[in-house]
Amino acid sequence: MRALATLYFLLVFQFLQAQPEDIFVSNFSSGYSELIDLAIDEAGFLYLAEKGGKVYRVDESGIRPGAAWLDLSEEVTNWNDHGLLAICLDKNFLSNGYVYTLYAVDPYWEAFHDQPDYNPDSTIKVVPTWGRLTRFQADPSADFQIDQNASRQVIMGETLADGIPLHHKFHGLGKLVMADDGSLLLSIGDGAENNTDIGDNETGTLAREAIEMGILPEEHHIGSYRSQYLESVQGKILRIDSNTGDGLSSNPWFDPSAPKAARSRVWAMGLRNPYRFNLLPNTGSHNPEDGQPGTLVIGDVGNGGWEELNICTEGGQNFGWPIYEGQSINWSFTQKPTPANPSAPNPLFGQGDCRQEFFDFRQTIRELRDFDPGPPTNPCDQQQFVDYFGMSSITAPTLAWSNQRWNPPARATTLWFDSGGNPRSRDLADPLSPVDGENFDGYSALGGFFLDLPNWPEEY
Repeated sequence: MRALATLYFLLVFQFLQAQPEDIFVSNFSSGYSELIDLAIDEAGFLYLAEKGGKVYRVDESGIRPGAAWLDLSEEVTNWNDHGLLAICLDKNFLSNGYVYTLYAVDPYWEAFHDQPDYNPDSTIKVVPTWGRLTRFQADPSADFQIDQNASRQVIMGETLADGIPLHHKFHGLGKLVMADDGSLLLSIGDGAENNTDIGDNETGTLAREAIEMGILPEEHHIGSYRSQYLESVQGKILRIDSNTGDGLSSNPWFDPSAPKAARSRVWAMGLRNPYRFNLLPNTGSHNPEDGQPGTLVIGDVGNGGWEELNICTEGGQNFGWPIYEGQSINWSFTQKPTPANPSAPNPLFGQGDCRQEFFDFRQTIRELRDFDPGPPTNPCDQQQFVDYFGMSSITAPTLAWSNQRWNPPARATTLWFDSGGNPRSRDLADPLSPVDGENFDGYSALGGFFLDLPNWPEEY
């Protein structure tokens, strides 16, 4: 059953090169609609999640059960990139029966499911909504049957005020992973339009409607720069307590006075659409107070130039979006004004000729260099440095590859620095590249799987 997890990788890999003679792909289980995620318990059962909201528990026969093990289809809104996006079994699932689900809330269900005229076949789509993280508990003593109503516990997103804003058909919810320390990690996209979006051109999104509904605060109307804003959960990977949804005290920007605030929950930032990521086995601590959940391998979907594979080894890493894409400055965003960072007030504002009330998002990062560039200087006094609690250094992707439609030719790149300490790209095929491999291109970076199995062919 462990080998089933390789299927996603193998099916994608077939597009890159012919599979070796001693690897075979076969149909294990069928009859599903829009399979979106899977999990495997230590007893060998497979849990297959459909985007529409159903989860099936499949034994080693591979036969699809007639009824779903967990059915959230009425509560889930399923359109474009929204739906039930992720499931995760607790580390102690065989003893406690906990399963976690991450999905987009159907506004119709939310408003009417407890009303006399509720229609289970009705739904509302293409409107702003929010993401919800809910835990259910199966009964280990009764063949892991679930009483959905009795065991249902919302960890995050009970109301729209605590939910994950969803106001665009893309760049919404991502993946769920439980670390060895018992913390839950979840990824979220920036919710921005597929252009140079600084909040002035979100015509393809539902941002204005979301603001009017109270789903998106007005100060979050800054487009892709939500990824750099610590008061927003968007464009981030969060690390939370699996029982309460609070951020953990070992998180980099934890605020004990506001454990549910975005900054308390953020683990990594500067991501565009980290739709899928994974945790490398045996890389983290078992104690949540250590703040070492493990090494994350993150697939960040690119805009039109570069797809990214990012490696997160510690809390507080900033992967640069939208200021950086790939291993260099994101040129299109330099052609527009950089929005102010509402959480970074300028202490010199109002003194003398200083008219800049807040530092902008480029003034609250340390640029990508081969040395510590130090914090930027205050634009109102070059003798003073920017003092911002969320100041972070940019981490470049370990691997970037060109989008095959908008950024030919096909190539994959790694990072190097020139004599001035400036970041540069080096093709994967270059003998000096720190990563071995052939050039390739593609769409929609995924985090992939990491497996250490004894029966891999030698070339792997």
